[in-house]
Amino acid sequence: MVPLPPEVSVEEAAIISCAVTTGIGAVRNTAQVEAGTTVVVAGCGGVGQAIIMGLVQAGAEQIVVIDRSQAKLDLAMELGATKTALAFDSSQKVQALTTDRGFDYAFDAVGAPSVTEELSQLLGPGGKLVLVGMPAKGAHASFETWSLVGRGITILGSNYGSSVPHRDFVELAEARLSGALPLAKLVGERIQLSDAATAVQNLPKAEGPRSVVVFSQADGP
Repeated sequence: MVPLPPEVSVEEAAIISCAVTTGIGAVRNTAQVEAGTTVVVAGCGGVGQAIIMGLVQAGAEQIVVIDRSQAKLDLAMELGATKTALAFDSSQKVQALTTDRGFDYAFDAVGAPSVTEELSQLLGPGGKLVLVGMPAKGAHASFETWSLVGRGITILGSNYGSSVPHRDFVELAEARLSGALPLAKLVGERIQLSDAATAVQNLPKAEGPRSVVVFSQADGP
């Protein structure tokens, strides 16, 4: 249990303890993104949205976001993305959105091996590939090792944003109160516990911002 300031809404506290810590932590703690860098983010769900916020805070110069939902790409621009690409259909298309040398960082917020493989090809010399999305157990991604070694690529796995909850939750809450993190934009539909099963069934549609389940005494004893 981590106490947060009462000014932080319960909905914002809920996403701090999940997607926000995972995404921003991947930027801050795992990758330690530096100011002035170029970054590509694949996947703009709750975690991807938090990654964008973290990159803005870190001072990334260019933030290219890829997703299959135009609505989520529109939200990405509101959150601070500089460019977007609809769907992950070719590395050449995304490469054209940055410099010839490739990206400094690539964040996989999807967890699909095909996406991971594509992102590895978009990195420039010394680039870092950060794996944030949770893949299926037993999933494998393939890389041309000569290319990775030749470019000096680093692959980083980020589990829960490499976070320390009692430290990071509080810091994120303080950033929200200072206006640095507009977390309200990440809160979508508020649903009752009785509707949670339906919401879970709708997850594969990947539509809209993150839903928050609101528990009330009427939902149980």
